[in-house]
Amino acid sequence: MAAAHAEPAEPNLRLFAAKQTAAREPQAEASGAWAAADRNALPSLPAEGYYVGRELVARLGVPVGIVSLAMAWPEQPLETWMSREALADIADQQAARAFEEDLRT
Repeated sequence: MAAAHAEPAEPNLRLFAAKQTAAREPQAEASGAWAAADRNALPSLPAEGYYVGRELVARLGVPVGIVSLAMAWPEQPLETWMSREALADIADQQAARAFEEDLRT
């Protein structure tokens, strides 16, 4: 990530750091704060997130916000932030792929 630190901050790239709050049910909102992608925030953002966000800003020409799980919830899987419906879609797609693979063999 040293290369990202050497480059100037992207003024249209924002980072959201969620506060660690556990809940048994899905929440409509997450507590946290948005911050500019400046040199203070970059060490907590994975390099992939920075470069993808910067590329989106360049291609779309609009401000881009990145929610980085690594900033507040290290080692937490992305699926914990997804709705049950989205998870069901993924499971359905995986089952369909497995069925298709079985048909091919």
